[in-house]
Amino acid sequence: MIKIIFLIFVFVSYCNSNVFSQNQDYFEEHINNSVFNLIGNVKHKNIYSVKFQRFDNEIDLKNYLANPDILNPDEPGEIDFSKYTLLLCPINGVDCHSKFKFEYEVNDELKSAFIKKTVIYGGCRAGGRRFNKWVLIPKLNEDYKIIYMSKMEDDLHGKYTDYEIISVN
Repeated sequence: MIKIIFLIFVFVSYCNSNVFSQNQDYFEEHINNSVFNLIGNVKHKNIYSVKFQRFDNEIDLKNYLANPDILNPDEPGEIDFSKYTLLLCPINGVDCHSKFKFEYEVNDELKSAFIKKTVIYGGCRAGGRRFNKWVLIPKLNEDYKIIYMSKMEDDLHGKYTDYEIISVN
């Protein structure tokens, strides 16, 4: 009897670790050009969502990171703020196998930059993945708005949403 229980345990453990393991490829092709760069390691994820953040200088970033109430992914490292604007994007999926695509564009007429996130349904009914990701974009003038938008694609059930504005910063 003990051997049977042990064999069942080994079989269930094997199935849980190999057959049903989550796909670690979180991001499809995530950009439509080379000026939108996700930085840091996705494995260091933070399940606590933060508000979309924009950092135009090192002082703002240091003040943000010094706040003991803020839970962050890994620190982004050295950033040349004369060349880049740093963003902290909350990334929330709809299930545990969600993938993400990003598009980025700047509209000089509107003095706005648009980050369009597409959440792709992964076919699981469990809760969604949530983490925060550092993103580097070319330096934006401080008077430009960054509009962070999100939509969902569910090819399995044929459900699609239009973009919704998550944050304007």
